[in-house]
Amino acid sequence: MLYQNFKQLQQNVAHLSQEKSELPLFWMLNLSRSFFDFNHGPSAINPLTYAVVGMSCYALYYLCRYTKLEIWLFILTLIGVLGSSLILSDLILGGIRSTIARYPIPCYLGILIAIAYLFATQLEQATRKKQYNRWRRITLTFFALGLLSCMISSQMEVWWNKSPFKTRYNPEIARVINQSIDPLLISDASVERVLSLGYRLEDDVTVKLVLPRQPIEISHQTGDIFLYQPSSQLRKTIETKLNREVIPTETNWLWKVE
Repeated sequence: MLYQNFKQLQQNVAHLSQEKSELPLFWMLNLSRSFFDFNHGPSAINPLTYAVVGMSCYALYYLCRYTKLEIWLFILTLIGVLGSSLILSDLILGGIRSTIARYPIPCYLGILIAIAYLFATQLEQATRKKQYNRWRRITLTFFALGLLSCMISSQMEVWWNKSPFKTRYNPEIARVINQSIDPLLISDASVERVLSLGYRLEDDVTVKLVLPRQPIEISHQTGDIFLYQPSSQLRKTIETKLNREVIPTETNWLWKVE
């Protein structure tokens, strides 16, 4: 199966070979998102990002300094094997593999374990009240930032991890379609783009997926007809077949047959 569709696989991963000049900023960004996520982007002046990086480095040092060899070696192996392979491949071969957040998840997991161990031991073994209060404030700050970011992101319709390049107009488009009478949605866009929109559509919306240059059958359609991210060929086909004008809406991703 992989051999038969190897060209399609190459097309799907071609974007991983593009060049990106600020790799360290994206590494720090993805690490900080493991603790809090305010939909922020890469920045060289974000103090919270540097705080997370500094705390992570100190947590790993503390782990290696005060735990047994088999413990810290396991954590460092969890972080280093995958992390170094992604980073070195980008630095040597070029690409952005190490900036894709889902790829180095084991690395983030290892760092989270190290920081959790640091917080737990510092709070448990603190001999002075001042030291205990300091680490308690640090721990509560991390928890508060994580909780706050979860509360904010849970209320947002579009977020960085929902592929905004492909979905940023979908909430608005879905509202327009759902308010129509007996709507029909036609699209020859990629399946994943249509599926992300389909989750927001009401049950009475009819969706018709077509292939380029495929004959389109529209029978007994009395309601509104929409085109989602249509190709120029699909628009011409609809105009010719129905003898109606196809005009774009405000988003330009959604076209309506007048």
